Amino acid sequence: MRPPRAPESAADTYGAQYGPPSANQPYPGAPQAAPHPAPRPPVAPLPAATAQAARQKELGDPLSVHSETGSPWRGGLKFLISVVALFAVPVVLETSGWDTPDVMLRLLLIAPAVTFLLWMVALNRRRKSAYVFEHGFMTRKGRTHTAVNWGEIAAFQHSSANHPAGDIKIRLHSGEKVRLRGMHIPGSVEMFPALLRAAAHFGWPPK
Repeated sequence: MRPPRAPESAADTYGAQYGPPSANQPYPGAPQAAPHPAPRPPVAPLPAATAQAARQKELGDPLSVHSETGSPWRGGLKFLISVVALFAVPVVLETSGWDTPDVMLRLLLIAPAVTFLLWMVALNRRRKSAYVFEHGFMTRKGRTHTAVNWGEIAAFQHSSANHPAGDIKIRLHSGEKVRLRGMHIPGSVEMFPALLRAAAHFGWPPK
């Protein structure tokens, strides 16, 4: 096994040589079509918090963005059913002739609005994104960012799992471990090959 490349020199060439993930380069050992850097497609501006976390880790320019494509209204049908049920409760109580205190009725009427707000907050907090940069990568879940610079990685292991992309285990020089589960990372089928190419480029040993 060849020794790992020095991050100082290798990091400057990774982004130019490999660029964003591509279906034409599914594996790190795939030969390059041309010695010149391929033009990068434009990347939309990153959220302010994400861009700040990238600057703190000196990750450089973004190469690709992988975000959840599902609608934030996923599960809306179940929510609608719950709202109808909550509104139906006071109607049933009123028509049943049962003497219900006004306070209880008000609480039942407010409950759908509270449920809606909590549901939207939960959706916002759980939404995930992943990013590949010139000098590292980052994952985001809600407002929590996990950023890793190529120079921090000491060992890298890719294993199969119950997902086409598999799982990736990374050990940093600090001893910290980062695990990327394919089924939990948006666009992992496109993102993980970029990390595999980086592993081959830098020569990170397996765990």
